[in-house]
Amino acid sequence: MSIPAVSVVMPVHNARRFLHKAICSIRLQTFSDLVLIIVDDGSTDGSTEVLREHAAADPRFARLGIESRVRHFPFVPSPAHERIGRVLSHRLILQSAAERILRSSW
Repeated sequence: MSIPAVSVVMPVHNARRFLHKAICSIRLQTFSDLVLIIVDDGSTDGSTEVLREHAAADPRFARLGIESRVRHFPFVPSPAHERIGRVLSHRLILQSAAERILRSSW
């Protein structure tokens, strides 16, 4: 299994009404060598079920469940992630966003 060129982290807490569109905006990226890491921060509104459905439908999506709410996910870049982007669960992103992340110089 190769390391994706772009990793996108999406923290989620009770964002069910926004999730489908936000996740689809990741799925429709023009650049497909990416992974979406969804951090479910103790959602109680049905977000978890939506996330599980999307994770089951696309092997590039991974859901991490956290038992209790934390303020932010302390995600640190590592050699396993060439480029990392963050998207909020209530935001849609442009189809070329992953390409822009890859081209940016950090």
